[in-house]
Amino acid sequence: MASTNERGTRIAASRGRNPVFSARRRAWQIVIAMLHCIALSATPASAATKTQEGPAADAALARAIKHIAHPLTGAPADYDRLLRKIGNARIVLLGEDTHGTHEFYVERARITRRLIAELGFAGVVIEADWSEAAGLHAFLTETGDPADTDLALRAFDRFPRWMWRNTDFREFVTWLRQFNLQRGAGAHPVAIHGMDLYEVSPSIAAVIGYLEGTNPEAAARARDGYVCLDAGDDERQGDGAAPARWPDIDCGQPVQDQLTELASGAFLHEPDVVSIADSAYLHALQSARVVRNAEEYFRALLHQPESSWNLRDSHMASSVDLLLAHLDAVTCARSRLVIWAHNAHVGDARATARGDAGGLNLGQLLRERYPGDAISVGFTTATGVVRAATDWGGPDRSKRLRQPIPGSHAALLHATGLRRFYVILDDSQSVRATLGRARPQRGIGVRYLPALELAGHYYNARLSGQFDALVHIDRTTALQPLPRR
Repeated sequence: MASTNERGTRIAASRGRNPVFSARRRAWQIVIAMLHCIALSATPASAATKTQEGPAADAALARAIKHIAHPLTGAPADYDRLLRKIGNARIVLLGEDTHGTHEFYVERARITRRLIAELGFAGVVIEADWSEAAGLHAFLTETGDPADTDLALRAFDRFPRWMWRNTDFREFVTWLRQFNLQRGAGAHPVAIHGMDLYEVSPSIAAVIGYLEGTNPEAAARARDGYVCLDAGDDERQGDGAAPARWPDIDCGQPVQDQLTELASGAFLHEPDVVSIADSAYLHALQSARVVRNAEEYFRALLHQPESSWNLRDSHMASSVDLLLAHLDAVTCARSRLVIWAHNAHVGDARATARGDAGGLNLGQLLRERYPGDAISVGFTTATGVVRAATDWGGPDRSKRLRQPIPGSHAALLHATGLRRFYVILDDSQSVRATLGRARPQRGIGVRYLPALELAGHYYNARLSGQFDALVHIDRTTALQPLPRR
């Protein structure tokens, strides 16, 4: 997979001048994203703590949870009950309540390997950019030195790198490559896809590169349309170009026009020949979608930050829709996907403070679009160590988790006395009903600020309304990032 500089060079070559985003503009986007994350994590915990139940009731609930719990021992049959729950569902969402926990990656990989090998799931979708994950496709389908895994993972070069450039994800990618090779050339390979929208420059390059090979006139139109996003062209503006120019120029129409042309097939003289089954076309179409939706997202982040979360998760959900349509067309069958993302994305927002305030998320949208066909599994921890940063864009380190606050979901699960287990929430209607009451729920993204934990990392949520099943690892350890080279 190309490095950042190599991708920038390709963009420059395709346009005949400097890359679409200057270093200053990328720095501005990081600042915007940092402000966004601070705003999202600032849900007051005081409202949540009002719903705490008494110690006696919590102790009884902990015993009831223990009664229906399935211990995780490392045995091959650990997740048999979960697979029966999943059944014929098309979509399985596997969460995490931190972005830096080793055990979450290990257990998600264990579940995913069984879903692929035993239930025929056709792809894995991760909380990463489409362009970042695209470089894995060749590695997952071609022969060669398995040591190239590290090279393929270097594409994940945007903060937070440790989310996908870590030893646990490397192990899963290596397994998936071997699985594909053992199936042989006749089987459609299982791929890993990204669904996020931050990487705009490589997406523009992908659109232009595809059009240059199909219709040079359409490629020229794309270059002209995407000029609107260029706030860093030193040849025209000099080094003093303002990175904040993004919100001052409305680029929505030209990037929408480009997406419409690709989606309709109008860039070809014979539109009927374009097919969603064509992987090259899929890559170009999704890349155009990233540019269109990122333009709206970053603008909203400055002017209407409360709407930016909905825009991002709506993009993720429509990315899943597009991938299912592609895989259905390729395999001539009903395809199935596994999704790895934070609990805040995979749990149904209607059971959280965000939903109460009018927000939505990926889990909610997929449940609505695929009723009965989307199974969501939350992952939680109580104590241990997590990998996270203090500042957005800053260095990552191992940080010790504070004890969960009394009355929280984590404290309740800790009170079961079980070290590693999962529960299917439908296995006990009384447990499901009781966990349908609001409690404080902890969520740690790429930043962890223990001193501000109550205000910054807890939000009001109803556990059983978000998830169909829950995996709890009581004491966890930090992800180990791959060395930078």
